[in-house]
Amino acid sequence: MYPPSPFAVPLGSFQQPVPVPQSDPSQGPLFYIGINCEWMPYVAGAMQQLLLQATWDTSDLDVLSLTQQRVFNLISLFNCATAPDLATLIGPIGTEIEDCMGCCLRFMNGKLQSLNCGVWEDIPGQDDPAVPPLQPAGGAPQPTPDGGCQTYHATMLASDRWLVPTPVSTGDTIGVSNLNGASNVDGDLFWFGPNGLLFFGGAYQAGTGAASVTSPVPAELVQGLCLFVGGNFYSLIDGDITIPSGVSNEQPYVMLNTDAPHDLAGTIQFDLTVCNNQQGPWASTLDFTASSYGEFVTAAFAAWTVGIGYEGGVNGSVPHWDQLDLLIDSCSIDTLQIVYDAASVGGGSQSVFFQVNGSGYGTPVVPSVGTAQLYSHGGQVDLVTNITAVVSTGTTGGADKITSMVIVGHGPKPSQLP
Repeated sequence: MYPPSPFAVPLGSFQQPVPVPQSDPSQGPLFYIGINCEWMPYVAGAMQQLLLQATWDTSDLDVLSLTQQRVFNLISLFNCATAPDLATLIGPIGTEIEDCMGCCLRFMNGKLQSLNCGVWEDIPGQDDPAVPPLQPAGGAPQPTPDGGCQTYHATMLASDRWLVPTPVSTGDTIGVSNLNGASNVDGDLFWFGPNGLLFFGGAYQAGTGAASVTSPVPAELVQGLCLFVGGNFYSLIDGDITIPSGVSNEQPYVMLNTDAPHDLAGTIQFDLTVCNNQQGPWASTLDFTASSYGEFVTAAFAAWTVGIGYEGGVNGSVPHWDQLDLLIDSCSIDTLQIVYDAASVGGGSQSVFFQVNGSGYGTPVVPSVGTAQLYSHGGQVDLVTNITAVVSTGTTGGADKITSMVIVGHGPKPSQLP
């Protein structure tokens, strides 16, 4: 107390109840003062006396509730992390004062303005919008495969959903950081941050918040961030989330953990980081003129010669039949391609084709006559363990050989392939 006394005890600031203000603390006209940041927490703490019911001269509980909410709004303004300094408000202070200087400040259409000679003018240096876009525009950067990460800066209305601007699959990770802002249930006194903690005195209060069995994530704090993906909700405030099994190229969304988001007011900000842990595409070239790859390639009706490749042999009544069977670890393939030579074609069994796991892959064609002929087919097939390539000229004069093969796939690459 003042003056100092050996019998000092805390006392209310007002000896008698005082009239209730009729406006919100942030409602104009506004008055600006400067306070050293070291003193801001003490100013905010002293203002908590305004929450006392005995402070206000009213018996109307609704009026009291509204007034106490306005006190919370007032206290939240005394926060050095969000309060603007003088340079932010009016720009750098020069050494000369013009005859007609700006005397007042206001926000209009998302811009800070000053009153100069009776005219409201935008303060320079405000090219960016006052509030960032609520959702990244199309073409947002994507995390690259093999562990590439991308961070998105999000601003979200508390009542909305925020669509993650990249698809995710099993094994990818998502995490949040730099939480800011708060949300308020319509008519409630208290505001809560995107971590589910009470926002009071310009800070999130540890040990506060509560769970609700009716929320999307019942065991986590209400109004904390959560993620929807693969048909389920997951809390984002307990650490990074690893996308569970069964999810493939889904686009998740973020919302606050509540069963009534439409009742929320406020805006929150956060950084969301997505790491793409999918293995990228791969390609493997088999040069049969240099190796037979006999550890996983089996030739049917064909013989291998170094420097030449696999030359076709007799298959029953078919004089030149060149068939290669590959046994490999399970994988996903996207394209198969072979290069072959054919001297001539004829008869009734001339064909070039692929099989994958015993089923046709692509449309068989008649071999082209000549050297270094190309046959390829594209299309994703998963869980591939067996690949067959066949070249048949169907005539006694149609000698043929397969000189190389290219396999393109994605995900884990079979250990057998170079």
